[in-house]
Amino acid sequence: MILLSLGPCCIAAAMSKELILSLTLLQIPFYLIAMSIAAFRLNGLLVSTMKAERENDHRARHDALTSLPNRAGLIHASQTRYKTASESAVKTAVLYIDLDGFKLVNDQYGHEAGDLLLVMIGGRLNALKGPEDMVFRIGGDEFVVTFSTLNHEEAAAFADRLISEMSASFALTAHVSVNVGASIGVALIPDHGADVLTALNAADKALNVAKAMGKSRWSLAS
Repeated sequence: MILLSLGPCCIAAAMSKELILSLTLLQIPFYLIAMSIAAFRLNGLLVSTMKAERENDHRARHDALTSLPNRAGLIHASQTRYKTASESAVKTAVLYIDLDGFKLVNDQYGHEAGDLLLVMIGGRLNALKGPEDMVFRIGGDEFVVTFSTLNHEEAAAFADRLISEMSASFALTAHVSVNVGASIGVALIPDHGADVLTALNAADKALNVAKAMGKSRWSLAS
């Protein structure tokens, strides 16, 4: 834009043979250079601001330890990705997972070991889910998995698989392996709620039932 607006002025000044316009001809190149530098700097500032906003948004919606979406990420997903889940022919299962025995690991091996275990659990859950499913860490030793399913039987089978995988040993170091369990509350959209947050509330109540039954098991919301 700068070149197109001032370029003709340079040509006109050169052709006019007027002294005052010749002086203008000498000034215009410096003006072009200065404006170009300013434009590139402004562009760089805008790009860096946009990147910072994107990074801040990512940090706000993701858990710093596991890099999984956090509770804010779950709320965002419920408002965007799963907004029309109740209108789909395929159900969305919401599994509320609470670890059994995690406090013992923290007490025995320290919080660093506990943090490492949480990261490993997040990785194991990610490996179990499908490409369109999501895993969240919503606080402490609580995780949420959302996945697409056709019926209650598929949701039950997946819950069984999660309990089995969570019960397998986690090798924290070459010499230290720990075992934890998982209690799970299961709810489906739209059976137990029209959206993720409503279904999550139902899954939370089902989780309490599962823990009351003896832990390391799952319960379906009523």
